[in-house]
Amino acid sequence: MHMRFIGRAHMEDVASYRKDPHSASWPKLSDDLDQELTASNRRLSLLVERVADHDLRKKIKDIRPEFGRILFTRVSGESRSQFVALTDSFEKVMEELGAVLRSYY
Repeated sequence: MHMRFIGRAHMEDVASYRKDPHSASWPKLSDDLDQELTASNRRLSLLVERVADHDLRKKIKDIRPEFGRILFTRVSGESRSQFVALTDSFEKVMEELGAVLRSYY
């Protein structure tokens, strides 16, 4: 779910930036999305600590800063490429997480 909020935030931020590229407030998100993203980030922090596999927990923690970097990138096209790269990394970690969870059954 957190990745979905990041995607929505990225799209909102790009739209806002296109309207006013000289705005000093970055990222500019709707209040609702900002609250949802904050709550999701908090929830993700709690869930990550429950992952028993140390290496997997570290991989999840290592990609978390990338979520925020996407929203603060102001170079044209760079945020899009960062989002695509994050999506790939996120999918790989989620596949590994799924395999670990299935191994518990």
